[in-house]
Amino acid sequence: MTTVVLRIYASFFAHKHGAAKAPPIFGAGVFSADFISAVLRYGSMDKYCLTGTLPMHQREALSALCPSAHDRLEFIDHENLDRLATVTDAVLAETGCLFLDSRILRRLFSPGRRWPVTGFIHSVQHHIIPMWFLQAILGDVAPWDALICSSNAGRTAINRYFEAVPQIYPELKSLWPITNLQLPVIPLATEPIDPNPPLRSTTRRQLGIADEQVMILYVGRFSPRWKCDLLPLLIAFDAMRPETKTVARLVLAGDDTTHHLTTALSAAAAGLGLGQSVTIIPDPTHAEKLGLYQAADIFVSPSDNLQETFGLVIIEAMAAGLPVLASDWNGYRELVVHSETGFLIPTYWTNLGSSYDLLSMCNVPEHDGTDCGATVVDVDHMKCYMEMLVNNKARRETMGRNARQFFMAYFQWRVVICRYEALWCELQACARHGLADMIDDRTRDLLALRGLFDHYPSFILADDAVVIPGAAASSLHTLLSHSERMPIPKYGSTELAVALLERAGATPLSIGELVRRVVSAGLGSELTVRLVLARLLKYAVLQPLARTEVFNRATNHRDGTQ
Repeated sequence: MTTVVLRIYASFFAHKHGAAKAPPIFGAGVFSADFISAVLRYGSMDKYCLTGTLPMHQREALSALCPSAHDRLEFIDHENLDRLATVTDAVLAETGCLFLDSRILRRLFSPGRRWPVTGFIHSVQHHIIPMWFLQAILGDVAPWDALICSSNAGRTAINRYFEAVPQIYPELKSLWPITNLQLPVIPLATEPIDPNPPLRSTTRRQLGIADEQVMILYVGRFSPRWKCDLLPLLIAFDAMRPETKTVARLVLAGDDTTHHLTTALSAAAAGLGLGQSVTIIPDPTHAEKLGLYQAADIFVSPSDNLQETFGLVIIEAMAAGLPVLASDWNGYRELVVHSETGFLIPTYWTNLGSSYDLLSMCNVPEHDGTDCGATVVDVDHMKCYMEMLVNNKARRETMGRNARQFFMAYFQWRVVICRYEALWCELQACARHGLADMIDDRTRDLLALRGLFDHYPSFILADDAVVIPGAAASSLHTLLSHSERMPIPKYGSTELAVALLERAGATPLSIGELVRRVVSAGLGSELTVRLVLARLLKYAVLQPLARTEVFNRATNHRDGTQ
C-alpha cells in the first residue's frame, strides 16, 4: 500500500479557506495549497498523510476533497510523527526545493531510506540554490529523489549550474548526488475557469467598462524586482492608435504589499494621459481575481525577471479562455503557442560588459532589480499585438478557444496529478531496485550536529548512566502543561512521559535500557523517546542516579585531572 506524505502549512490555505482579505501569498504559496487540494481530489494513491498543524475548519475543507477520507486521509501533528513508523511504503512530497523535513522523516522512519522524496523548485535565481547544491553533496539525497522543475527553461538553468560547479572543482565529479538526482519537468496547474456571464457583466459594470469596450488585463505582483516593470506596458498601451485606445481599457491587478506602487502607477498612467483608460486594483482577493478573468477579453504579462520560471497567471488566463500576450522569456514561451493561443513579445538583452558578467548566482544581490532592469520587452511588438486583438474580435475569440483547449490538455490539475503519480511510481520502482550502499553516510559522523558541537556541554551523559525520578517528578503534569505553551518543538505525548517516569521509578534503569523497554512497548520511536527523556531530565523530572559522581567525573575529565 502506497502512502503519500505531504507537508502542510496553515498559511498556504488562507487565500481560499481563510479570511476575505488573507495575508499576501505569492505564486509558490498558491501552488502549494492548490497542489495539496488537487492531490486529495484527483489522486488515486492508497493513503495520504498530511504532516503539520492545521485548524479544524481547514482540515474539514481538505477532508471534503478526498473520496473515502476516513480510510485514505490522516492528519499527523508534529508531536505524533511516530505514527509514520507504521507506514511500509511511502513517498514524501514537498512543495519546496530543499525538502529537508522530508529527508529527516525518511532517516527516522524508512529502513534503508527507501522512501523517495520529491521537491519542487519555483525560482532558480535564489540564494537557496547554492545551499541546495551543498546539501546534495553533503546530505543524503538519493538517486530515487527528484527535484521537479516547472519548465524546461528552469531545468536548463539548474542543469547548467550543476554542470558548471564540478568543472570548477573536478573532484566533485565523482559524487553521485549530482549525476543521479532526477530533474523531471511537470508544469504548474490550476482548475478550469468556466464562463460565467452574470459575473462578467457585474465585474465590468463595477469597473465602468461598457459592453463594446475591450478589456486588457494584467494580473501579477506590482514589483519590478519580482515580476515585471509595468511602465513598458503603459507605454505600449499609450502608443496604440487613438481610435483603438478609445475602445480599450487596461486593468492592472495584483499584490502591492511589498513596494506599494499603486500611487506611482496611477501617477504614471495620468502622466501619459491614460487616467481614464487605466484602472489599478491593488491586492485583489481570490474571488475578485476570478471576476477579473471573467470580465477580461485579452490577457497580458510582460515578465522580465530571472526568478520566475513558469507563470501561473498565464495558465489561469488560458483556463478562462483568454488569448495571452506574454514576453518571449523563460518558461513563458512554453505556455503560449505563438499566433495560435496568443502572441509572444520579443525580449532581448544588451551587453552589460565584463563587470556585470563577473556577477554569479552566488554573489549577485538577490532580486535587486539589476537583471530585470536590463531586460527589454519590445514595446512596439507589444503595442502591435494589443492593437491586433483589440480590433479583431473574431481572432481574439479563436485564440481564446485555442488557449482554453491547450490548457485543458496540459495544465488542469486532473491531468497534472496523473503525471505526479506516474513519477512517484517510477521513483518507488527505482528505490526498490536501488543499492543501499549508494547512500553515502560519510557525513553522518563528520557533520552530525552532536559531532560538530559536542565540545559545548560539560559532558555527554552516556547510555549506561542510571536515571531515577528527580526533584520535580511530582510536578510532571504541571510542567508538561506549561511547556505546551512554550515556542519549543513538541515531541511525543503525555503518556510517553508518564511511562518513562513510571519505569524509571519502579527500578533503577540505565538510559539505554529504559529507552529499549519503552520503544519495545510501542510507545514511540527511539528518537522520540530519547527526546522526551532529555526533556524530562531538563525539567528535573528525571535525574542521574549518581548525580554528584557523574558531575565530578566530567569535571575532572575536562580539567585533565583524571
